[in-house]
Amino acid sequence: ARKCLRTCLEDIGQSQTWDARKVRKDGSVLWVRENAKAMVWADDEPIVLIACEDITAKRRTELALQRSEAHLAQAQELSHTGSFGWNVATGEVFWSKELFQIFQLDPETTPSPQLVVERTHPEDRASVQETIDRAMQEPKEFEHEYRVLLPDGSVKHIHAQARARTTASGDIEFVGAATDVTATKQAEQQLRRSE
Repeated sequence: ARKCLRTCLEDIGQSQTWDARKVRKDGSVLWVRENAKAMVWADDEPIVLIACEDITAKRRTELALQRSEAHLAQAQELSHTGSFGWNVATGEVFWSKELFQIFQLDPETTPSPQLVVERTHPEDRASVQETIDRAMQEPKEFEHEYRVLLPDGSVKHIHAQARARTTASGDIEFVGAATDVTATKQAEQQLRRSE
């Protein structure tokens, strides 16, 4: 706040904005957004005018959202489950951080259904492509298991499921989850061998 006030006094007429916590007389804390501007008074002395806006509810909402996002990311990491969204009309695809981890792709990579097909094990590509094609033709829920072949030659088993919904603009969008079930598959195989 002091730095912003100094900047106001150095640059008369330019606004400065900052957020700050304030303590009320009863000890409760509130967040305010302060907007300050320096002006020259009639006696050539600069004064700073400050307008304050109570943004406590907005800050609490932002913090709750950040906390929720952090919890979701931790839960996805713990369960080896990534989430995705796919707008069929626009082709726009969203992947959570965990999904990039599962597919061992850089988070800067642009995700797409074709990228999933490319990463799919060659023996499973046709069924994955068929699932994608069917989803585009008949937008409804789908569930599918397939393997991905990673650059290091290792294989992961993926269980994907999604449901279709209509967006506010009328587009069909899939929202779903993909879980790395490799450990479960390996345990099942070991159990079958031991039996």
